[in-house]
Amino acid sequence: MGQKNNTELIVSKDKIEKKYLSYDKKSKNEYLSLINQLDDEIIGVCSEIILLAE
Repeated sequence: MGQKNNTELIVSKDKIEKKYLSYDKKSKNEYLSLINQLDDEIIGVCSEIILLAE
């Protein structure tokens, strides 16, 4: 997007129209395997941190 590497671009939420996630099948399977190995409490805490950050 015309930005140099290692630069931070801050955009307010009201300026973001769409979000896209891209992943391949291998990455998805690795992610799901990792999630299954984690404690449910850890996932809950991480989810709360992400919600607070948004």
